[in-house]
Amino acid sequence: MILAASTHNVKEPFEVWLRDLVSLGFRYLDLEFFKVPEGAEDKGAQRPFGFGSKELRVIKEFVERDMMRVVGIEAGALFLDGQRMMEESEKRVRNAINLARELGGPTVSFTPFSMNKRASKMEEMVELCTKLCEYGEDTGIKLALENGERGSPKLLKSPGELLTIISKVNHKNLGVCLDLAAAATYDFNVARYASKILDHVLILHVNDITEDLRFKNIIVGLGDLDFPSILKLFKGRDIPMVIEIFSGYGAIDLFLCKRQIERIFRKL
Repeated sequence: MILAASTHNVKEPFEVWLRDLVSLGFRYLDLEFFKVPEGAEDKGAQRPFGFGSKELRVIKEFVERDMMRVVGIEAGALFLDGQRMMEESEKRVRNAINLARELGGPTVSFTPFSMNKRASKMEEMVELCTKLCEYGEDTGIKLALENGERGSPKLLKSPGELLTIISKVNHKNLGVCLDLAAAATYDFNVARYASKILDHVLILHVNDITEDLRFKNIIVGLGDLDFPSILKLFKGRDIPMVIEIFSGYGAIDLFLCKRQIERIFRKL
């Protein structure tokens, strides 16, 4: 079982936060290259984690000393609104692929995204995903489409939409980054949702959500998801499970979430 922390929950100073994770038993890390924008006020608004030379040097040191392994990099939104934004986001995903190769991370995830809900983006999405898959294949990196929340500008929300893109791109290194809370906004029976795309899941974002959808990305057990039925699907599969919870949570909260997931697995 591969349980990873995410820089979504990073705290300063960065090195102290990372050492705290190691002391709490974490050996795997998922890096958030760019956060996907939430609002419509500025289509280009993105908040980077801030991979400065200092942070990157610390991560490399932890990797080289075998204290941490990178399981994936989240490249953020793949914008499909206008040529300039498409080119810029494609470049960002390529840079994330390069970083993944440098750090030994096997997977880069991204989220197709558009503020123009009326326009079909299928052709552009397939074309961009194909180009990125070819680039990833050349560097030995797999690409994962992350599912979005119902009602958000993220374009792939249902299992059918994810499978359609995978089928049209038809590339062996394209799969799915399954976010449990996001899936629950489409179908609260997340085990049923996951079972439809199970063979394509490359990486899992583990988080909880209340049934009324008011509180999401909370610690496992604080919400209403049926985790035994969900995690049973992934038992025995070599799929990294990234604990991606509300950014205000700290290292101890990540540890509590990790321990809860381990308890569930022991009972399966």
